[in-house]
Amino acid sequence: MQALAQPLVAVVQSLALKVFMAKQTFPIEEPPQNKGSSYVE
Repeated sequence: MQALAQPLVAVVQSLALKVFMAKQTFPIEEPPQNKGSSYVE
């Protein structure tokens, strides 16, 4: 089980970091059209 748990934790952490960085780069107050283009990347 641990062999699966460790990569899963790493994926969750990297996703959380990406979401955190995205929120820092693109504030929620910004217009939606800018957000749409950022999600494509």
